[in-house]
Amino acid sequence: MKVLFLLHAPDAGGTERQMRALLAGLDPALVRAHLALLFSGGGFADAFAALRGVSIHHLTGRGSWTRAALPGALVRLVRLARALRPDVVCAMLPGANEAALLAGRLSGARVVTGIRCTMGAWGDGGAASALGRRAGALLCRASDLVISNSRAGQARAVRLGCPEHRIRVVPNGIDAARFAPDPAAGARLRAAWGVAPGVPLVGQFGRLDPMKGHPTFLRAAALVRRRWPEARFVCLGRGPEPARRALAALAGSLGLAGAVLWPGHEDDMPAAYNALDVLCLSSAYGEGFPNVLGEGMACARPCAATDVGDAALMLGGLGPVVPPGDFRALGAALAGLLDEGPEALAARGARCRERVEERYGVARMAEAFTAHFQNLARGGRPCAA
Repeated sequence: MKVLFLLHAPDAGGTERQMRALLAGLDPALVRAHLALLFSGGGFADAFAALRGVSIHHLTGRGSWTRAALPGALVRLVRLARALRPDVVCAMLPGANEAALLAGRLSGARVVTGIRCTMGAWGDGGAASALGRRAGALLCRASDLVISNSRAGQARAVRLGCPEHRIRVVPNGIDAARFAPDPAAGARLRAAWGVAPGVPLVGQFGRLDPMKGHPTFLRAAALVRRRWPEARFVCLGRGPEPARRALAALAGSLGLAGAVLWPGHEDDMPAAYNALDVLCLSSAYGEGFPNVLGEGMACARPCAATDVGDAALMLGGLGPVVPPGDFRALGAALAGLLDEGPEALAARGARCRERVEERYGVARMAEAFTAHFQNLARGGRPCAA
């Protein structure tokens, strides 16, 4: 069975990492994988180039990430699809989804599109949002199958007009071999950050975007410091400089100027998780399957989260979940975890890792995608949910 995957560009975002994990996890005896990149030269390009058994097709050259280059990329995509004659064309994100539908319909392939969050094209208000909702529902109806990485994304898409019988949930896959407990790596990074051994360290990882709820995290951190005055906090993630300055100013106004670290980017994410005593997901909206939460759990980190996307389902009662934006509840949850002490936190973290290994492995994700592909290639309807 031949599958043509489509990605906008090889960036280092969560969906791109999931696409790479899926491609690496597929059984080459069952799936001959091709990956078409609408635009080349993203920050994750080397990781895709290192994949074995996957043919990569660049539809534009490096440095050509412009709207003007898109029509030519789409023409080359259709030519590629007609030459390859895949059984299935698969994409995960808006933009790539629409391109996959075009390529699939013009090459005779079945089409799988994706929902990766609970916002995006499914806007909440205004004429543009209404148009986005209609376009999203039409895309779902035109696809042979829509795969959502979360139950929250599935439910919201159905509410906004996507046919329920076309949507299936396949949770993201977490590489538990890479994201694993590693105290030595965590200790090295803590030292690099200037955090002494034994000092409580709470982290919030994610790009500096309103969706990620950094103000809620900082206000919660100020409350944690009342009970744990020595605690430190780390906000790891890239973002525009004005956003970083505004958040740093908020931290200063809350009395946290010397207590919050802003490392920007970290290549060794497993070490970053292992450096923490507690991981916090403070997102305000839009999450589907929060990769940060799954990766932190795989590293055996105790977690507290806001109730966004499938966060509560992922934690399964192993960590506190509070309403989005409720910094008082989040501060109490974080302080309560620290109050448990190292041994209890280690036991909680171990149970978090067990849950990821049981429910959210890469092999499980790849097997689910393969089953859907095989069923579609044989002309069947979507597999059972």
